[in-house]
Amino acid sequence: MATIAHGRHADRPAHHPAHHAPRRPPKARKGRGGWAAGLVAALAAAAGAWWMLADGSSDGLSPEERLVKEIQAAAEGSAPPVHTFGGELKAVYGDRGKSVEAKDVPSKACVSAAWRLAREGVVTVNGTTPMRISAAILSELCAESPDGATIRWQPRDDGR
Repeated sequence: MATIAHGRHADRPAHHPAHHAPRRPPKARKGRGGWAAGLVAALAAAAGAWWMLADGSSDGLSPEERLVKEIQAAAEGSAPPVHTFGGELKAVYGDRGKSVEAKDVPSKACVSAAWRLAREGVVTVNGTTPMRISAAILSELCAESPDGATIRWQPRDDGR
């Protein structure tokens, strides 16, 4: 029995459909935008790394530790006029000897710095010298001023 084919492909058997390879989408042309975007990203990353290192954090100290070092340096006569949090830092000479005053210290940094400095001298926070030093007392004293606390530290004499 002969197969009768109808339609356009009369020369092919009727039960066999025509197969075509799937078409691939045309490749996108790569212009200069690819390497330019990479260059911009690399420059942004380099600028960010430089900014992080340039703010003084490359010494590995926390801002609170850096404040303590600055106050100690001021007691020895070598410190910047502004501390790491942007407030005034100065040595004060009085009838009880030399002390260092740091103004506009954020509350958390005040507690941490006062705690460390109390081991090496007398600490006064916002005009109050606590008889006993504890984290709770320092936290209360440092939080008294919403604009930032004032820490005054008088280093202990060598004779203790």
